[in-house]
This record gives sequence, structure tokens and C-alpha cells, in this order.
Amino acid sequence: MVLVKALLSPDSENAKLCLEQWERATDVSDLDGRALRLIPLLSDRCKQHKIEIPFPKAVSKMERYWWLKHRWNERVIQPLLAHWIEQGMTPVVIKGLAVQNQIARPLNRTMSDIDVWLPYEQIDAAIDSLYAAGFEMDASIRMRYEQNPERYRLLRHAVPFHHTKLDVEFDLHWRLGGLVARNRVTDWLSNSATVELTLDGWAKGIRAMSGVPLVRTIMGNGYMDGNWSSAMWIFDLHQLTQNWSLADWEELKKSFFEDGVDFMWFWCLSTLFENGAKLPPKSFEAATPQPSIRYRRNIYYPHKDMYVRYVSILARVHLCKVMYSAFRHTQYRAYGERFPRKVKIFVAFFQASP
Repeated sequence: MVLVKALLSPDSENAKLCLEQWERATDVSDLDGRALRLIPLLSDRCKQHKIEIPFPKAVSKMERYWWLKHRWNERVIQPLLAHWIEQGMTPVVIKGLAVQNQIARPLNRTMSDIDVWLPYEQIDAAIDSLYAAGFEMDASIRMRYEQNPERYRLLRHAVPFHHTKLDVEFDLHWRLGGLVARNRVTDWLSNSATVELTLDGWAKGIRAMSGVPLVRTIMGNGYMDGNWSSAMWIFDLHQLTQNWSLADWEELKKSFFEDGVDFMWFWCLSTLFENGAKLPPKSFEAATPQPSIRYRRNIYYPHKDMYVRYVSILARVHLCKVMYSAFRHTQYRAYGERFPRKVKIFVAFFQASP
């Protein structure tokens, strides 16, 4: 993606050339969602490089749109989180809002929704509170959730809500996405999330994810988003790791390997390399970079994974396809769990298969 390379480039001339190439190939009236999320960063980088902003009128309007969206999200969600804290609940903001809390220019980090994690035992009360505040689940999701909440929570890491009147989206998490092991989530969020959210306009006492846990979550979500990812995770990582030590990188790498998702680590490094991003310390550059596609896995439809031999043959038999998909889903999402819980997760995926 030429725009990503332009925004990552430390060299003004190279950034200018990339942006000119992107401008020639782009119809600003039909900008896709991935590029739209990068507009505030585009404007800021052009100012830093002292180069002309492409499509200046359109960019100015889009910047205004994102600024208003940030303020509106803050106005709607902040009272809700403040109420939860008053009720003795322990919300932790993750992903976009947590990144904003850690970087020098928060408004460059756009967000389509707000992501908040709560301990498992507080989820029911949070859902009741969201309904009372006017939020709703999508009808199809609500039907599946209410049919069997325990199974839904085994299969998913969060449930999305939307306030139809105020047009605000909110994701309520009981786990982290990106195939982070459950025991690691408990340690990172229940025990270690002590950094306070200090962004203007937000209530005191709200905790925010930070450090290695935040970067791991950002990278994992970049992987899971696949081809439609906005590439925002690349810029998040670039800014969050500016002052990291080798020990921080080693801890991050270790978390991927211990959770059995080393392919995700290598995909992230390869994608960074392909987009011209600054790679981690020299110890990780020793290996010859491979195309990022080499490390893709079909997380959502494991029976279609081209890296597994004979699956295409087995998948012709429906029962084999369902059993194999349930097995692979369990392998990805239950790594490190005790055997009885693995069985429970396998059964949940098996029963949920069409």
C-alpha cells in the first residue's frame, strides 16, 4: 500500500514521491475505509515533512469528521464507564483508546468504535447497563447470544453493541482478540493494567492497557483483520515501540511463541518489512524476510487452510469438515487450557457449525 509507505517514510522526498503516486491512482470521492482512517495521520505527516497535502479540501473535511467522532464517542461513553466504576466494576480500555493514551498525537489515531474489557463475572451487569443506556446488539448476534450465552462466550472474545440513535459503536470484551491465551489475558488485564487513562474528557479511575500487552493485542488484531485491515496497527506499533529495549521485544516475541501462534509473529514482521516500517532490533532481522503470505492461516475457516495437506479432500465429507474446523478452532483458541476446557470449547465449535 503506497499510502502506508509514504506515511512511514522518514525521508521527505521519498514520502512526497509516494504521496504523488497515491494521489494519481486515487479517486478521493470513492476513498475506501482503510485509507479514510489514515487521513488525520496523512495531514500530520505532510505538515511534518513540509510537503503539500493531497486533496486538501477533502482531507480537511475528513479531519473534521474524525475530530467530531472522537468528541462524540467521548461524550457518550465516558458517563457509562464512570457509572461502572461507581458500581465497583473494573473496566480497562483496550486497542484504539489505549493507544491514544500512549502516543504524542492522540487524534492521529482514529477509532470506529470503543473497546472495553471487563472481568468475566462483570459481563452480565455490563450488558444490562448497556441496554439501559440505549445500546443494542445486532439482531442476529442477540439471537445467538441469548440462545446460549455460555457457548457464545466460549466461541467469541467480545460482543458488539450499537447505539442506533447516537450512532456510537461499543465492543464489550471478556477476552482479547488475536488469539491471546486466556491465562495471559487474566494476568495482563486483571492483575497488571494499572496505567490510568489520562486523555482529556475522560473520568478518573479508568484503567488503560499499555506496554507489551497492548502491542501484542494490536499486532494480533492486525493479523486477524486480514486483507481489509486499515494498516493502523502498523502505525500503532511504530509509535508504541519507539523507546523499547531489547528485553521488551523479547518479551513480546515470547508471548506469541508461548501461545502457539508464532506464525502470527512472523507475519507481522514480514508485513512491516514489506511496507518499509522500522523492524525490531537486529536480533530479529537476521533471518531472511519471507513473503507475509507464507505465514497466513485461515483462522475463520480452518478447513480451507491451504497449508494443511489433504484437508481439501476431507472437507468434501461434511462431518469431516465440521470436526476438522472445530479441532483447528480449538487448537487456536484454547492453547494452554486444561483438557476438560479444551473439550468444552471443541464441543461448542462443533455444535455451532452449520
